[in-house]
Amino acid sequence: MYISASQVDIAMVVRCMIVHGR
Repeated sequence: MYISASQVDIAMVVRCMIVHGR
């Protein structure tokens, strides 16, 4: 996981994780 102060980036990462089913 990348350390970023942008909540948008975090939301995208979380969404990708959910889509991947992890």
